Formats: sequence, C-alpha cells, structure tokens
Amino acid sequence: MLFEGGRLGASETSKQVILSYFFFAIYLLYAAAVFALYRAWRAIPLIDKANNQKVALPKVSVVIAVRNELAHLPALLSDLARQQYADFEVIIINDDSDDGSAELLERYQKEATFPLYLLHLTAEERGLAPKKMALQKGIRTAQGELILTTDGDCRLGVNWIKTMASAYAHAPDSLLICGAVAYRNPDKTVFGDLQAIEFASLIGVGGATIQMRNPLMCNAANLGFTPTFFEAVEAYGGSLHIASGDDQSLLAKAKAIDARRIIFVKNSEAVVCTYPEKHWSGFYAQRKRWASKWSEGGLGWESFAAILVFLFHILHLLAIFGIILGFYESLPLFFAQILIKSCFEFIFLNQVLKITNKSLHLGKFVLLQIVYSFYVLFFALAAQSKTYIWKARLLR
Repeated sequence: MLFEGGRLGASETSKQVILSYFFFAIYLLYAAAVFALYRAWRAIPLIDKANNQKVALPKVSVVIAVRNELAHLPALLSDLARQQYADFEVIIINDDSDDGSAELLERYQKEATFPLYLLHLTAEERGLAPKKMALQKGIRTAQGELILTTDGDCRLGVNWIKTMASAYAHAPDSLLICGAVAYRNPDKTVFGDLQAIEFASLIGVGGATIQMRNPLMCNAANLGFTPTFFEAVEAYGGSLHIASGDDQSLLAKAKAIDARRIIFVKNSEAVVCTYPEKHWSGFYAQRKRWASKWSEGGLGWESFAAILVFLFHILHLLAIFGIILGFYESLPLFFAQILIKSCFEFIFLNQVLKITNKSLHLGKFVLLQIVYSFYVLFFALAAQSKTYIWKARLLR
C-alpha cells in the first residue's frame, strides 16, 4: 500500500510538473507574439508632414457624426479653426442631439473661419446603425479628394490634417490611412490612466498588425480614405444591422483588396486625443459596444485572434488559481512566466506611448496586470448579450 501510495504521489507530481511546463511554454509563445508586435511597431516608418519631396496636397473633407456632444464641441471646433492647412471643409452630421449641440453648431456656422456644413440625420435614415448612416450621409456630400473622420469628443493637433494629408499624398494608392488615438486624462484619475494604458495596447496592436500586412484593428476617430474607395466597396454594406464597427467594416474591405495599401501614420502630430470614461456605467457601455464588433465579426482572422487572446487570459487565470490551490509544482517557474509576460508587455506599451510623448507608469501598469485578465473574461461574457445603452439609445 505504501508503494502504491508512493507511485500515486509520484504520478500526481509528474502531472503537476508537466502542467507547469505546459503553462510556461504558453507564456513563452505569448511573449514571442508580443515581441513580434514590438518589432513591427518599431518598423513602421516615421511619416513627416513636411516631406522633402514636394507633392500636391489634396482637398480634405473632415466628416464627423455627433450626438449630444455639447460639452466637447467648442474645443473640437476651436481645434479645427487652428488647423495649419488651407484646403479643407468640415461636414458635421447631427444625429438627433437633444442637448443643444445642433443649436451650437448652427450659431458657430455663421462665424466659422473654414467651410462648415451641418447636416441632420432624419429618423427615416437612422436605421439600426445611426453612426454609420450619419457618416455615409456626410461622405456622400463631401467635395474632398480625401475623407478624414473623427469624433465629436476628440481633440486635434494643429497639424493633424496636414500630417494625414501628407501621408496620403505620398502614397496616393492607399486605401486606408490609419492614425493613432490616445486618451487625455485631465482629471489625472487612476481609473482614467488604466484606460489610457489599455487603449494604447489597442493602438499598438492595430499599428503593428497593419505593418505586418495582417491588420486587426483601426479607429474611426482617426481614419482617412477616398470617397471612391468608400463607394466602390459599399463600405458599410453587410454590417448595417450592427450599430458599432464602422472602422472595422472599412478595414476588412480594404484588407480584402490589398493589405499593403493600408498604412499607419506614425507621427505624434497625427495623434487624435479623446477622453476616458469617468464612471463605471459609461465604461461598461463603451467596452460592451467595442466587444460587440468582435462578437459579430464571423470566423475571420480578427475573431480568431480575439479568441486566442481570450484563451490566453483564461489560462493566465487558471495558472493563478493553480498556485492558490496547489496544482502548480514550481512557484519560481510561475513567477518567471509572469515576469516574462509583464516585461515584454511593458517594453511594447512603452514604445507605443512614445508617439504620444508619454512614458508608461510602472505602478499603474502593474495594477492593470493584476486586473486585466478578469476584465477580459468579464467583457467577453458581457458581449454575448447583444444590446447595450449608448448615448441614451438602446443599440445592438
């Protein structure tokens, strides 16, 4: 009996060792993937708005769909008025705002120093995807050779249009010109800083995978394309039953034509800033809205990558609980894999944040490391519910 008990104990120990090394191998593969993203990000060419090669810059149409952005519109309009670019127009589509946004825009339109056109999305036009329909309406009235989209709660540097237009002018066969978006946290809250770090990871993955010619994501708050491309691919066709995902729809259609013609503008002057959510309710609705893009995305590469990330975080949580419950044979091996994961992520994120002239705060990075896998699991499950509230509307 003692012999049999000893054999059983040895067998269990052997299983624990195998499990420990299995988890360690998974972490090494994850670290290798993050390192590949880091290298791709570093390889993105820096784009200078004042490129020495003289080329004709295009007429630009800035198209913005807004709903209830009264608090943010004055700053956005001021940023547009300060743009160091001569030939541009701004088309703002009001999506049934009831906070005074439309009235503010009508007043500003009379004194604007740039061509400003205000359109209104009707109830009949709205459908199930009001933002997509608003953007489509604005784009179809645009006179520019290049369309730039941003959001009503964003801030723009004075050379934003010039830098994005220069990127297009030096690669006029581009289908999609993608820019970075960063969070500005004027209240300096820990909650806001954690959102900024997570958001930087999304921008980093987007830029790096564009450079790898297998793009995963971009952001409609800083996106450029031609009206010809938009109409030729029926940009939102097939996705008008989903409220979110206007950027992912364009990305997928550009990638289907030629991923090499999608570019990422790596220049701090092309960065668009927006604000983190201040309260949990807004944060929950926003993240659920983002997650809905992936849950409706079919079984393409983007969804496959999202599933792999989800599975890794499940394994990460299992490893943590394995230590707590004693399933892990080697505590040093566990901490080694956590250290490897964290170091590679820190290096990558710190590199991405350089485009915003910021560095990564170590303490807040560690805090995000502790909660992030729980966050991924929570919102993956929350996304299975297909509806959410956004800007006082029930959307799908």
